Amino acid sequence: MRELKGPNGWVVARVDSSGYVTLGNEPGPVVGKATNGGEVYDDDGGTNQVGHVDLEGNIFDMRYQELGRVDGWGRVYDKSGMLIGNVEKPVDAGVLMLLVAPPEPARSDSAGDSGQSGSLMNDALELAEDHRFPGVRRDFKPLTESDLYIERLPPKTERENF
Repeated sequence: MRELKGPNGWVVARVDSSGYVTLGNEPGPVVGKATNGGEVYDDDGGTNQVGHVDLEGNIFDMRYQELGRVDGWGRVYDKSGMLIGNVEKPVDAGVLMLLVAPPEPARSDSAGDSGQSGSLMNDALELAEDHRFPGVRRDFKPLTESDLYIERLPPKTERENF
C-alpha cells in the first residue's frame, strides 16, 4: 500500500499493489487506477485515461498540457512551483494531480460573463437525444404491398402521350 500525502503531511489517498486508488486513509470505494507505465485512469476498469507521467517526471493531462512535475525525492509540484504533496512512485504524482486534486479548467472571460455556456450545452444534449431517439411520426399511412412491389411509373398523363 503506497500512501499519497498532501502538503501538510496528511494521507489523502492510497494506491494498492494492483494500482487501484482509494481516497483517504481508510478503505473505501475505488476512484481510479494507476499503471506501472505511468498512465492514470479515473475508473477502476482502466478505460478512461485522464493523464500520464513521463519518464522525466512531468505530469500531463489528456490534452498534453503539463500540469506539474515530480522530483527524485517524490515531492510533487504544480505548474507554478507550489508543493502539492509527497508520493513514493512517480505515477502516484499523476494520481495526486489528476484524481485527488484535479486541475480547474481555464475559463475564458467571455464565456463566464455571457451566461450562455449552459444553454449551449443543453442544446448539444437535446440534439444528441433527438439523434439517438428520433420521434415516431404518426401522421402517415403504413406501407402496403402495392407501395412495395409496384415500380415507379410516370403519372398517367405522361404515359398517354407516348
